[in-house]
Amino acid sequence: MKTRTNDDDKFAGCANRSRSTHPDFPEHRIAAMARMMLALAASVLAFALCARAGPYTPDMNWPTSIPANASSFSAIALDTIHREVYVTQRSAAYPQPILVFDLEGNLLRTWGNTTISHDAGGWGLHGLNFEAVSGVGYIWVTDTGDHTVKK
Repeated sequence: MKTRTNDDDKFAGCANRSRSTHPDFPEHRIAAMARMMLALAASVLAFALCARAGPYTPDMNWPTSIPANASSFSAIALDTIHREVYVTQRSAAYPQPILVFDLEGNLLRTWGNTTISHDAGGWGLHGLNFEAVSGVGYIWVTDTGDHTVKK
């Protein structure tokens, strides 16, 4: 013989009724959940439409070249003063963690091997940001190898 539990009794007598009419499922909770789901669906749709109809298109020819052994690209920042693009790479096989390109995608220079920590797995880069203050540009780098943010 089966022993009944409180869970068995919870919906007893509700077989012919919607659970929404049961006291444990008040209408206002169901309505609130429906509004949240609708808002989520609208947000996803708006994001999808903006992403598809946005002003940006990918340029499959940018950059014009990537140095051999550079890989595991982790961040990008735009220097708005000098109009350069900074890209970080984490591969231990390439000697410099930061690559600098012009807007056309030509590699201008690389740097960072004396600034960013390096371990057996690669360069300790996680984030990159450009900040312009009074006409002076600063690059901020998050170094996960030594747990610092560097300017």
